[in-house]
Amino acid sequence: MKINNTKNLLLLCCRIVVGLVFVFSGFVKGIDPLGTTYKLTDYFNAFNMGFLEPFSLAFSILLNMSEFLLGIGMLLGVFQRFFISMASVYMLIFTPLTFVLAIYNPVTDCGCFGDAIEMTNWQTFFKNLVIVAILIPVFLNRNNIVSSLSAKKQWLITAVAVTGFLFISVQTYHHLPYIDFRPYKEGTYIPDGMTIPEGMPTDSFAYSLVYKRGDELKEIALDEVTTLDSTWQWIETKSKLIRRGYHPPIHDFSFTSKHGENITDSILYDTSYVFLAISHKLNKANTKGLENLKSNYNFSRNNNYKFYLGTASTNEEIDFYTSEYQLPFNFYTADNIMLKTVVRANPGLVLIKNGTIIKKWHHNDLPENEELQQLTRN
Repeated sequence: MKINNTKNLLLLCCRIVVGLVFVFSGFVKGIDPLGTTYKLTDYFNAFNMGFLEPFSLAFSILLNMSEFLLGIGMLLGVFQRFFISMASVYMLIFTPLTFVLAIYNPVTDCGCFGDAIEMTNWQTFFKNLVIVAILIPVFLNRNNIVSSLSAKKQWLITAVAVTGFLFISVQTYHHLPYIDFRPYKEGTYIPDGMTIPEGMPTDSFAYSLVYKRGDELKEIALDEVTTLDSTWQWIETKSKLIRRGYHPPIHDFSFTSKHGENITDSILYDTSYVFLAISHKLNKANTKGLENLKSNYNFSRNNNYKFYLGTASTNEEIDFYTSEYQLPFNFYTADNIMLKTVVRANPGLVLIKNGTIIKKWHHNDLPENEELQQLTRN
């Protein structure tokens, strides 16, 4: 009896651990469906599967919801044999997949925990191995696990979990995430996120030189250059990352005009309020949102505040949208990934003062003049 009790306790602990991992993974991505959408798009493009990009959002919500449901099922004892089997199938698919991703590294951050916890592909693979090891005894004993909940209650819990998850995902898609795990959350002093603390290691590289003589190519280390005579011609210098150092969370916050003028410092060190509109791709922007930004632009002009719009679109696209929608903004180009990280909206609006993010808005929630007057009163 004691042995059975110990075994059941261990199985319960294993089930809870795996369930918590799935719930956490599904939840932190579910409150930021666009984050997973962008990550899936990166993977599709890396594997020449761009035709799937239009379905990225649907895949994002379904994938995140499936993880959340698997976790809820294992934690609360809902249809346990089914959810345990599905969790095992899930790990059977994704563990080999993460091994392939770790080898080829098409996207550096796996995105398995959204922006809450950044992990490399190798870290994700080893994390999956641990989950598989914990899940195996649960799977082998799945037929011996009996739920104390009636079938009606299990269906009710499942329905509530699905409905609640979909509601949250849809809400955060049409507005901003309830929790912001990114380095541009409200209250952030941006310059702090751009600095490397003293004593932190930097990237370490190994360099080699490629020389050619006739049809023969030779790659040598830097200290071996003196072993070659003048008949060898230098072709290129190669570098290989051997140790990754510290990278600040904000490393690509930069805005440039089409004439090459960099206005990043004007954004970060303006002692007054700065309105930074974001549209990472104008051809994917909500056009009504772009037009609604005109009201915020007029407010900024009337109060002598600077207003910039950052985009990764081409100059031709900027000219087209400026003309087509009579947009009065000054456009500045910036990194596409950075723009999508700053605010989960296209377009979105960020209010900055002295380099600190005061407030962010989705294009569905752009502020009225009264709200802006209250925010900029000080």
